[in-house]
Amino acid sequence: MDGQTTVAIRVYQGERELVKDNRSLAQFDLKVTPQPAGLPRIEVTFLLDANGILNVSAKDQRSGKTQSIQVKPSYGLTEEEVNQIVEESFEHAESDVRSRLLIDARNEADIILRAVEKALKEGDHLLSEKEHQAIEA
Repeated sequence: MDGQTTVAIRVYQGERELVKDNRSLAQFDLKVTPQPAGLPRIEVTFLLDANGILNVSAKDQRSGKTQSIQVKPSYGLTEEEVNQIVEESFEHAESDVRSRLLIDARNEADIILRAVEKALKEGDHLLSEKEHQAIEA
């Protein structure tokens, strides 16, 4: 959103395309400089060490602000559970991809609509009534 000051970073475990189908491990907020929606560029890095500890860091590329979290395994998965997770990911792969593509398209459309609304507010005086109505339609 325009002017937001934090970005929520959520860490999940799983093989599925959608967050709802995976297991939440951790979350933290990265402070960002207020900017127009879509402008902040966030780099997220995952590092898994030999002890199974996952280090996740997020960096705002423009401001250089960084935040990180350490995720210690509270419990592991059995080989059977891992196999089941992988099997479910194959079973649902097609529908998961379709769902993700639909979500991506909706997000892209929202971004375009917000940009058009903003441009209309700023440049409405440059348009004829007919052009304005065509854009609104």
